[in-house]
Amino acid sequence: MEGDWFGNGDPVTPETYLARCPVNRHVLETDRAFFWAKTGEGGQETYRVVARPNGPGIKGLQVPVFGHAGLIGAMSLGGRAIDSSVEARLALSTIATATFHSALRLTGSTGPHQVPNLSARELEVVRWIASGRRQADVAVLLNLSERTVENHLRRIRHRLSVSSTAQAVQVLARSGAIDA
Repeated sequence: MEGDWFGNGDPVTPETYLARCPVNRHVLETDRAFFWAKTGEGGQETYRVVARPNGPGIKGLQVPVFGHAGLIGAMSLGGRAIDSSVEARLALSTIATATFHSALRLTGSTGPHQVPNLSARELEVVRWIASGRRQADVAVLLNLSERTVENHLRRIRHRLSVSSTAQAVQVLARSGAIDA
């Protein structure tokens, strides 16, 4: 994200980009591909989410891309005209998702699979959970309180940016941090 996108000399950061672009902000609110339109010229350009891409200006399809831990990015396909049929939307969504994942592999990007460093105790707790043990059992096995086990799991979920312990186990297993 480079350049004077907003015409005021302010730097473009991921936060300002999401805050000022309704198309990219909508990616965070949906799990399906959607159409967008850009109208206007120069500094008076307006992006908006649309039901059908028609009329003057640039139009496109924005495809959210998901990995094992949730939303990992998006691909946008656009031009002066775009086929809005269900078949075209499905085909473009499939192509965009495959292309995004291929680009990650080709660039050696480990972004979505990169796992923050967990403490030895956190890894021990999540390994026992991954083996099928209940939190109460893990607490007894490790001589901890159930509350401490809950706190470890909460910190792990937060660090991995996932919403459930099952997702955390899946992320850690795919990264090779634990066996599952």
